[in-house]
Amino acid sequence: MHGRRSRSRCGGSMPPIELGSRSRPRLGSVATARTARSAGRRSTMSLTPNQARIVQATTDQCVLVNAGPGSGKTHVLVERYLHLITKGGFQIPDVLVVTFTRKAARELKERLARRLLEAGRLETSLALETAWVTNFHGLCFRLLRENALVAGFEPASRVQDEVEAADVCQELRREFLKGELAEEALAAEEAGNPVPAAVVDRVGRAFDHSVQVLGRARENLLGAEEIVTVAANRLATLATELKLDEDALAQERAAHEYFGRCLPEVEARYEALKQKEALLDFVDLQTRAVDFLRSSAAARVRTQFKVILVDEFQDT
Repeated sequence: MHGRRSRSRCGGSMPPIELGSRSRPRLGSVATARTARSAGRRSTMSLTPNQARIVQATTDQCVLVNAGPGSGKTHVLVERYLHLITKGGFQIPDVLVVTFTRKAARELKERLARRLLEAGRLETSLALETAWVTNFHGLCFRLLRENALVAGFEPASRVQDEVEAADVCQELRREFLKGELAEEALAAEEAGNPVPAAVVDRVGRAFDHSVQVLGRARENLLGAEEIVTVAANRLATLATELKLDEDALAQERAAHEYFGRCLPEVEARYEALKQKEALLDFVDLQTRAVDFLRSSAAARVRTQFKVILVDEFQDT
């Protein structure tokens, strides 16, 4: 979990707090395996000293929690949120909770609502419908949608899931292979040059993987030239490891050069296809949200959240 004030960075940070795991109950985890199993049913279970430190920590410092399986992490996250809302002077719009999956966000909201109902806070429980409890992609989409005008976001845009994204890539692959690769192969054969002709099939087989490479590179905000550089380094390493003979190495180099020339076109076609279909992928959401948050138009949004709690921080 991670908390901070909105107008400045954390004033300081506590040493990491251990919640432990089932195998290390002395570090502050739930006392017994039986208690851990019943944590979901007994939302009012008592807190260990370490758990209480986390729940009651002030928001002028960062708090890092090391938590193993069965340590009561979700229970602590729920109690921390409730403490901020009911005793810390914060309102629901002030607190952002980011989880790793949509399922985790949904379950967290359900547990928060249940605890608030148990405490007789019906109105606050109902207000959770608009709470900022979401995964990272949901956060990016909501930020863009609620600030569509200043963020330059088209509200009608649709976010494609992984299956649909794979279908888009497959369509792109078919179009590309029908065009550029066929022309290259024909030209090479007519010129009597066996090396480029031999690498065409190899490039074709590698194309499926190239779209995945492109996606990972975009996640790291790499441009096409940087991707080609990475590919060149990989090729050099591969050649050394496999001790390729001269002819095979020539084919690999030709494939790399061809891939380097084609990659900008691949990227352009992928972007054009998404624009035509009004589609966004998960990387689009992240990069556009980051661009928006860095802009002057996002000044209000940057000061909106007084506390940020991040679940599964190591994965996000």
